[in-house]
Amino acid sequence: MNYSDKQILFEGFEREWGIKFELAKSIVAWFGEAKALVERLGTLRVVTEDELAESQLEWIALLNQLENPIDTGFFKAHWVPLSKDDYDYFIDLSVIGCPLIRVQYFSYNPYRWESEVLVQHTSLLMFDGDASTIDVDAVLNPNKPKELSPAEKQALKQKRKGLLGQLDPLPLDKSSLFTGNGIDSVASLDADCLRLTQVSPLAIGLLPEELKIRVLGFYGNFEEDFENEALTQTVKGMHYLVEHTGPKLIDFYDVSLVGEANCSATWGGGNFTVRHHDRELLELVHERFRCICHALQ
Repeated sequence: MNYSDKQILFEGFEREWGIKFELAKSIVAWFGEAKALVERLGTLRVVTEDELAESQLEWIALLNQLENPIDTGFFKAHWVPLSKDDYDYFIDLSVIGCPLIRVQYFSYNPYRWESEVLVQHTSLLMFDGDASTIDVDAVLNPNKPKELSPAEKQALKQKRKGLLGQLDPLPLDKSSLFTGNGIDSVASLDADCLRLTQVSPLAIGLLPEELKIRVLGFYGNFEEDFENEALTQTVKGMHYLVEHTGPKLIDFYDVSLVGEANCSATWGGGNFTVRHHDRELLELVHERFRCICHALQ
């Protein structure tokens, strides 16, 4: 494979994973300073931030030359190799928190690759203090969660169903959609963008509930739970997540609309913005907004 073909493959990767790949640069820079942690992992020479783009380009090129189904069905382009010398450790960009995983090949029947999560939330490590003094045991051996009571297990089961889009959230109305009385709420519709003002985070429920999404960011006055965000893959699930969290506690969220490049839904400061190439979709959301507005009159 010549270099220009590799660049074309890498450009496709950047279009889909560019934002998360920028985060990966900071993560590998952090690992470069975390000497004690790297030593515990083994003979690992961490790729530098400057080397990362070229390393990922070569990784993606290699994936496109694999032929064995055992390999092609396992390795992913959204895995970022952490090591200069081998492909044993990866940062997984597809999961909230960008976990560090280690892979291992089993050379007996059934022949297979398996992965193990070593660090669940690498993106949070950068905020835990000096990398050179990190508590390695705390990172690699976090405390096991306490045993849940039957009531807690049932509540957790219900929450999981809601995030997976298997429960119906409350229907939107003027009291849940608007941050004020709704009279001053404004909608502006352009060619590929709809903006709504003075609306609550529950405005996500104006989108078709079956629409596939990926949660890129979900922030506010609450303890972040990356598993919740990873489970949320539809608008219906996101509507439940907002409702379950509490709209007043949310500061900002950003979701990409899967299957469409540069399409997203964001909320922050009372403003909800949908970017999409499908004009009919934007008009549908606009019409749903107008119907609730008319109920005010």
